[in-house]
Amino acid sequence: MAALSFYKYVRADDGVRYGVDVDKETVLSEFQEGPDHDDPRVKWQFEARCIVRASADDPEGVRQWLLANGEPWRRELQGLAAIMERGLSPDSLPYIVPLSDTLPRAKMVLVISAIKRFPGPDFATEMRRFRDDWDRILTRLSPAEPSAVGT
Repeated sequence: MAALSFYKYVRADDGVRYGVDVDKETVLSEFQEGPDHDDPRVKWQFEARCIVRASADDPEGVRQWLLANGEPWRRELQGLAAIMERGLSPDSLPYIVPLSDTLPRAKMVLVISAIKRFPGPDFATEMRRFRDDWDRILTRLSPAEPSAVGT
């Protein structure tokens, strides 16, 4: 079994990194530079994590698994967005949400983290964007270079 993570990190300079890690080894990634590329600190992040059968040697298989099995995370993102839209914001970060409606033999969680308090309605917008763009993001990620780091 392997630890699988699909993530979106937004940096303090507004750069965005998307990626997929298998056992902390980046297998798919994309980085979009922000207007100021001088502050790499992570401002906030979403991660969809699970423990499943996966191999870092098969990035395309991992991509296809996430495309085929993303619905439990998308539902959870929608539910959390609806709660946070009402002005609620996690006071204790990281905010780790175990998914109750998951796939057989797959322990799935959603992790939300931020450097400082991030208003709930803003998180709601970003969660919906990540949910809506799930397939598009996964489809366009490139295989990672062997020396790529998962952050």
